[in-house]
Amino acid sequence: MDSPTQAGDAREEIEISLTHMIPRKPYSQYIDDTVFLDVQQLLSQHPDRHVQAWSENPRLYTLLRMLGYDDDSQVLQKFDSERVGDFWLPLPSSTLTHLSAADLTPSDFRRAQLHILSKSEQMSEERLSSSVHTHRHIQYGSSHFEELEKIGTGGSAEVVRVRHKLSGKQFACKRILRDNSIKRQRDQLIEFEQEVTALKRINHHHFVSFVASFTDLTSFSLILNPVAKDVLKSMLERQNRDQPLPPADISVLRHAFGCLATALACLHEQRVRHKDIKPGNILLSDGRVYLCDFGIARDWSKSENSTTEGDVLKFTRRYCAPEVFVRDPRNTKSDIFSLGCVYLEMITVIKGYPLDEMNDFLLEHSDGGTAQGLCKWAYVSSPILPRS
Repeated sequence: MDSPTQAGDAREEIEISLTHMIPRKPYSQYIDDTVFLDVQQLLSQHPDRHVQAWSENPRLYTLLRMLGYDDDSQVLQKFDSERVGDFWLPLPSSTLTHLSAADLTPSDFRRAQLHILSKSEQMSEERLSSSVHTHRHIQYGSSHFEELEKIGTGGSAEVVRVRHKLSGKQFACKRILRDNSIKRQRDQLIEFEQEVTALKRINHHHFVSFVASFTDLTSFSLILNPVAKDVLKSMLERQNRDQPLPPADISVLRHAFGCLATALACLHEQRVRHKDIKPGNILLSDGRVYLCDFGIARDWSKSENSTTEGDVLKFTRRYCAPEVFVRDPRNTKSDIFSLGCVYLEMITVIKGYPLDEMNDFLLEHSDGGTAQGLCKWAYVSSPILPRS
């Protein structure tokens, strides 16, 4: 343990280095990312723990120091207590209003944060295709990506097809539209960061692939491949007795069984639980299926097993395993149950039944999706077993 004198010397030395390193007015157009790395390294060596903790958010720390706030200021304490970090930048006016502190001037903050955004070259085709994935901070995503069409929406998220303006390449962009509430934004970022972490680590030809991520003034966004041409949920819902699905779609469904089983097995081998497998999270493109939406996935690469206990914050009742619904311990087997529910819907459509008939049956024989109701439907819809 360092003596008080040694700690004081280290504190003074780090402070001198930070003073020389962090720019003052007039600011350069962009502060190079190497500055944030150097600030991060210095903060990680700081003898005071509350300052050392800022090493996780060197970009925001640099911005606040640029504005003249010291380590013990109310402003830094406010940002820390609200758990606002680098992923939040840039901050829109509505968020700054909720973060108001005695000596924080929102207009100064808005002007200064323009200088800590990612350089334009970070959005080039070469950087986007790089194997080194760095989260970007930009003012407007529309400056780099042209929106072509909306593919789907759900909650505060939307998926759109976009064209990268520099390369002309098309991607899928999943945008989580920033809520005005600090608490809600914090919840949004938990899912966003979980999905970014999972997508960076996992790899399989039946997973959507990660291209880039960025924060702008309106959203937290993911750039993904491929651009979906259909969603399994939509395909299944198109089945009806008067106009059955065409043979080409039925062929896609038949091939999807093995593809999805292989994808889920690979996901579990890479020590990730999806936790929300359903037709709405399975994309279709050129006859291939892709598992997507890893926002609530559990990465258990640093744990001994995949089992979790306690409350379940988010699930889809129709496809969740019984142990998930009753909050019992659950693991990778819960994903397998969910995939089985998806399979049952696929088989239902392949056998010529509209999903509406299955839904009506489940409402009559269960509360919408219990294991007992699903088993009954599997029995009565089978062409092999006699119907009661």
